[in-house]
Parts: sequence; C-alpha cells; structure tokens
Amino acid sequence: MPRYLEESIRWVQQMENTYRTILTKQRPIVESDSIFETALVRACGYWMLDTLTRHLESALRKDLNWGISTTRQRILARLEAFITTTQEFN
Repeated sequence: MPRYLEESIRWVQQMENTYRTILTKQRPIVESDSIFETALVRACGYWMLDTLTRHLESALRKDLNWGISTTRQRILARLEAFITTTQEFN
C-alpha cells in the first residue's frame, strides 16, 4: 500500500475517533462498537447512494471537474469508501 494511502487511512481513523469521542458526550449509546459501526456503515451507504443518485447519469455522459477531482473520481472514491467500511465492520 502506498505511503500516502496509509497516511490518509490513519487520518480518517483519527477523525472517526475524534467524532465518536465528541458524539459520545451527547449520545452515550455510541460507546457500543456495534451501534457506532452500524451507523457509520449506514452513513457511508447514504453518502454513496446520494452521490450516485445526483451525479451518475451525468458522469456517464461526461466527466466534469468537481473541485480538485472529477465527478467520476468522486463517485469511485465514495464507492470504495463504502466497500472498505462495510468490509472493515463486517
């Protein structure tokens, strides 16, 4: 695995841990790994489906710039994030 990818994964994990720590103060139930992980998978799934619903049809016609990447790159990145999350949390 490339070094930049390993660093990105660590950064995302740190972000998730920080989010969970803050969220736990308001919603102690997320201390449960199964509850937090299920919610995380659902959120990734929602994000992926929302992206596909909004952008897939136009991305199939033409790949437009979307910030620092293209629409197709973002669609693939979000699909990969969902797949990785579901595999990680089974």
